[in-house]
Amino acid sequence: MQYFKKSLALLLAVLMLLSTLTLVSVAAEGDTTDPAGQTSGESGTVPPHAHQYDKSGAPYVEHKDATCTETGLNRGWKCTYPGCTYINYENGTPVIPAKGHTKVPIPAKDPTCTEKGNTAGEKCSVCGTVLTATTEINALGHDWGDWVTLREPVSCKTPGQREHTCKRCGATERELIPAAEHKPVNVEAKPATCTTDGNKAGTKCSVCGTVLSGCEKITAEGHKYEKVKTVEPSCEEVGKTTYKCKACGDTYDGDVKPALGHDIVIDEAVAPTCKEDGKTEGKHCKRCNTVFVKQEVIPKDEKYHDWEIVPAVAPTCTEKGSTEGKKCKICGKVESEVKVLEAKGHNFTTEVITPVSCEANGLIKKYCVECNVSETVVVAATGHKFGDWIYSDNFSCENGGERWQICENCGETFNREQLPASGHKWSKDWTIDTPATCTKRGYKSHHCTVCDAKTDITTVAKTPHQYLDTVTKATTKKNGLVTGVCKVCGLERKPIKVRRVKSFALSKTAYTYDGKAKKPTVVVKDADGNKLKNGTDYKVTYASGRKKVGTYTVKIKLIGYYSGSKTLKFTIKLATPKGLEAKTNAAKKTIKLSWDAVKGAKKYAIYCATEKDGDYKKLATAKKTACSIKTLDPGTYYFKVRALTVNNKSKNAYSAYSSPLKVKLAKAK
Repeated sequence: MQYFKKSLALLLAVLMLLSTLTLVSVAAEGDTTDPAGQTSGESGTVPPHAHQYDKSGAPYVEHKDATCTETGLNRGWKCTYPGCTYINYENGTPVIPAKGHTKVPIPAKDPTCTEKGNTAGEKCSVCGTVLTATTEINALGHDWGDWVTLREPVSCKTPGQREHTCKRCGATERELIPAAEHKPVNVEAKPATCTTDGNKAGTKCSVCGTVLSGCEKITAEGHKYEKVKTVEPSCEEVGKTTYKCKACGDTYDGDVKPALGHDIVIDEAVAPTCKEDGKTEGKHCKRCNTVFVKQEVIPKDEKYHDWEIVPAVAPTCTEKGSTEGKKCKICGKVESEVKVLEAKGHNFTTEVITPVSCEANGLIKKYCVECNVSETVVVAATGHKFGDWIYSDNFSCENGGERWQICENCGETFNREQLPASGHKWSKDWTIDTPATCTKRGYKSHHCTVCDAKTDITTVAKTPHQYLDTVTKATTKKNGLVTGVCKVCGLERKPIKVRRVKSFALSKTAYTYDGKAKKPTVVVKDADGNKLKNGTDYKVTYASGRKKVGTYTVKIKLIGYYSGSKTLKFTIKLATPKGLEAKTNAAKKTIKLSWDAVKGAKKYAIYCATEKDGDYKKLATAKKTACSIKTLDPGTYYFKVRALTVNNKSKNAYSAYSSPLKVKLAKAK
């Protein structure tokens, strides 16, 4: 009997458990679709019921995105039935699975002779976690081949040379091969001259020149010069005295006096008038009359009138006045005529004797504040002035009501009337009832334009986060970093790495003068080779002018996420003279040179040497593209020309030298 009681109790417990599981299953199914009228029960004292949710409000459980390694949360709403703790999750489950890493390869790099390499690896492209680390591989070192002789040693003077090459990368390495023995030769006796030492007979090495026997030095006797020509200095050319050796004919220039330099005077400017032309300020040398700043004509212009003002006369209440006039003292032109101004009339103020009303006339006294003239005036009744309609407190679009108007002047009530129900008049535009934020949705609706009732209540999506950035600016040496915190909800966003600035460059750094302003493009790149944006990442300031020959600066100032500055330079130069030609006249000992004009050149400098690669000396300057060189001895000469102008710093600026021209001046027959 006791065993039977225990079995019966166990059976009843199983039946109660099955009943509870059935109710929970029904509740779970209903919470997925939430159909009206579904019943469910809770453990404890809460009876079976239909779950109810207020999804128009904030969720009980907030949404949280999943990351590579961490799970997220779906939004959930708690049942509003008293005592019920059931939560309805979006997508039917509270947990959003972790996304897992997105794998991308880290490429392998082969080592070279001089640089290290590494093995392949793997990392996550989303969070940057290294999944498979790389291993560093040491540099291989050079694999040298056999030595190859480049040059055999030459006797005692010049050693030889050999090299070997790396079989792997092609790099080369060289070293010297020691030289050989002396090779003796006989040296003949040689008498001394003015400038060259002589020597006695003997022997020396034919390779390195080492004296092996004899060859004693005989000292040169020295020149015996006499004065043959004196040239006085000018503004640009030095003065000098030419001396000639009686023995060998060698010459040199002595007693050199520096060029005098230009004696510049100012040609004063003349101001233009409305009748006569003027001139700008000029500069010239009073010694040689070279013009440095040409005086330009300033055309006469009406803007240079010398105006005389005719004072204005103010009008009174009863008398006329006149405006200010303007007339040129030089040419008599009238800029503004004197115009008559009518009397301005009385400026009355008023005193109320009898107040005016909506239905009765009033009486006021007027008198002029300027001259005290007075008069009494009747003011007509104003009449009633009605304001907006006023509606009764119980008035609505659905029930109707009463309305009336009140006179704004006297305050009496008029036009009282009953209005029937008219129905709502919905606005076309949406009204934001609850603004959305970056953490919560908002709500909007259409309002009645009469009673402000609402319809079409709709949710408004969350707004983007409003980040307040903290910027560590990148420079040319260090990377920068941008971090941000949302000023609404405090969310920290993922840091942004700003790569350092690696290079500044101009599209062109050298120009040939053509009279036009130059503006090279600026290119700024970061350490990854990406171009920065002008106006966003940097600002460019060009030097003024940029037309004349000279050197100009381009200043680059980093802005935005970058800090620092850089100054670059570019030049404008005269073109190199071309077409250099010569005509000789042996009888007159003259060579006439000519060449093509160079744009922008003010003068040309002519240089001469007796050898193609010799020491070229300045002979003369010419304003035109031709020059005659006189009193030359017969022989071979080499000439070069370069153009000359004044640069943007008011200093002389030369072009490059022309190609040398070889000229032979024959002896006169």
